[in-house]
Amino acid sequence: MRRKLKSRASSNLSLGVEMARNSLQLTKMELADRVGCSAQHVTDIERQQRNPSQLLITQLADALGKTPAELYQLGEIQLELKTLEFVRERRRRVQIERDLKAMIGALDDLDKEDVSTLIEAARKALDR
Repeated sequence: MRRKLKSRASSNLSLGVEMARNSLQLTKMELADRVGCSAQHVTDIERQQRNPSQLLITQLADALGKTPAELYQLGEIQLELKTLEFVRERRRRVQIERDLKAMIGALDDLDKEDVSTLIEAARKALDR
């Protein structure tokens, strides 16, 4: 198994290639045919398992109607969006935990049926 690349630049490039390819509704095979490599090679690039040469980066960019810089920028934007989604999800879970603690504090005044209703509501909130 190939070692995963870890640099921010390779993450940006990988995400940028995938975003640009998807926006053009190209399959990995179609992109591979355009640049003269295998579909597996494109897959490995998008999964950050292969570090493409500068020549291949330029060929990918050309095939996708972008410059290499635009591919990196697309990836940076996608990475930022993923980070924002993670932060939002974390904040939502923290709020749910606070709500649950408040509900648990109120359990002393509730009967068994009310407790069951609260537990069910909490489960539904976590499943959203």
